[in-house]
Amino acid sequence: MVTSCFAFFLLSALYYAIDVRQWWSGAPFYYPGMNATIMYVGHEICGNMFPWHWSVGTMNTHMLLLSQDIWGTLGWILVAYWLHTLKFFLSL
Repeated sequence: MVTSCFAFFLLSALYYAIDVRQWWSGAPFYYPGMNATIMYVGHEICGNMFPWHWSVGTMNTHMLLLSQDIWGTLGWILVAYWLHTLKFFLSL
């Protein structure tokens, strides 16, 4: 419940800053949002493959796990941007 509470407040703050007040364009979220289905399915299928996932020793430090997660997120944002430049949008 604590995690969902923080997610709700973060979503509320982003909604207020992006949509209501227009202080920020929400740029890094725009491209993955246009192909959210591809981002989800791609992560599920390719989540444990080399460019997105690696293993260094036992991976027991938070810094290693955080760097892996940031790398994976940036990789999927680049894929989303590439799909956006191709003007490929999957909608259901």
